[in-house]
Amino acid sequence: MRDPQPSFIPWQSKEARLLMALAFAQPSEAAQRISDRLLDRDIDWTLFARLSLRHALAPLMHSHLANDGRVPENILAGLSSVARANGIHTLRLAGELVQLTKAFADADVPVISVKGPALGLLVDGQLGQRMIGDLDLLIPPERAQDAIAIIVKRGFTHSRNFALNGVDDGLLRASDHMYIELHRRLGMPWLPFHLPLADMFNKVEPVRLGNDDVPVLPLEENLLYLCYHGAKHGWSRLAWLTGFVGLLQKEADRVNPERLAERCEDLHLQIAMGSALLIARDYLHIKTIPAPLIRHLDSPEVVRFSELCLADSFAERPPASSDLDGGDLLKIFAYRKSPALEPCSPALKRIHADRGRDALLRLPKKSRNLHARKIYAALGGNIWQYTFRVVFAPSQAHVDRYGVSANNRLFYAILVPIENAVKTVRMMARKAVKMASRTQ
Repeated sequence: MRDPQPSFIPWQSKEARLLMALAFAQPSEAAQRISDRLLDRDIDWTLFARLSLRHALAPLMHSHLANDGRVPENILAGLSSVARANGIHTLRLAGELVQLTKAFADADVPVISVKGPALGLLVDGQLGQRMIGDLDLLIPPERAQDAIAIIVKRGFTHSRNFALNGVDDGLLRASDHMYIELHRRLGMPWLPFHLPLADMFNKVEPVRLGNDDVPVLPLEENLLYLCYHGAKHGWSRLAWLTGFVGLLQKEADRVNPERLAERCEDLHLQIAMGSALLIARDYLHIKTIPAPLIRHLDSPEVVRFSELCLADSFAERPPASSDLDGGDLLKIFAYRKSPALEPCSPALKRIHADRGRDALLRLPKKSRNLHARKIYAALGGNIWQYTFRVVFAPSQAHVDRYGVSANNRLFYAILVPIENAVKTVRMMARKAVKMASRTQ
């Protein structure tokens, strides 16, 4: 990769390189040598803690560093708290997934688990290494109401319908804050990525969770969706990237690289997959990449998108005035995940109550945006504009179908719904203020 500007390369810091060297459950020999050298240097452990949380890799970092005497005790204690809270949360999600799978089977409603605990088991061989927030389930669109009814019977409330694409439903259970996203399709209708569902439910693959099988996406579709999902979010979490690359490596004997490359081109995923493999090769020290998938790795679009993704995901910097070290940040995060089980000092509980997630884990919004703008200026682009204008550029058929020009599809597909939602909220707020003033 080319260097945009020496002063704006946050992904080449010692802390970022250490995180990337340990990003897999089984690091390569090269990665182990690099991490060993970095641990002998002066690491900013507060920054490392922030990055490990930001990239959903804190439990994995605990697994790698738990017995390393070069890591400060407070960091190890914080990583241990996060790993414990995440392990409990993941087991709860896995148990709920098994129960839901049985309920769907009893009601004869097809369902597929997407990402989540099953993916962690496929890639890492065990649960708890990945930080998982919720459950994602794919169901046939015509059975959506049946699926919602099944989930509601388990104590969930139908909380929202995504306005952006109109195909996903969210369900929340207030008693344990468990959240489920119900997908009626994979992808968004205004993007060229589209996996047909017609035969997918007949080709599901089982993953063993405890004593039960959970249906997951067929291997090829799983890889394509993981690639699409991670790139759609600008690979903002290394856990998403390592999920895709890890599954590709672990199932190398079953993957047909030529067919996968062809389907990538059909779905306009060349840049998305190229960026994942380029980052894996150059920064995660993965050298065994199938030859048919390498053809796009060094194209200008892939290099630019990879730089933008790394710049955005590693743009985090601890606030200069922060009075919290990395161990405290990790303990507060663990307390957020599992307050009843994770011990947390009264002082840290007050900080947790007073500050939101942004204040704890990342820069204040204005400062972070300023830093990101400097990086984007150095790289000559903006990650979100680049993602939807270049990486997922729709074909002319999609442009014609949805009636938006290629230059304005980002505006119409994302910004207009958001702008309309903001206008609606402001209008409701004004009405509430008027009603309050009348009652006084």
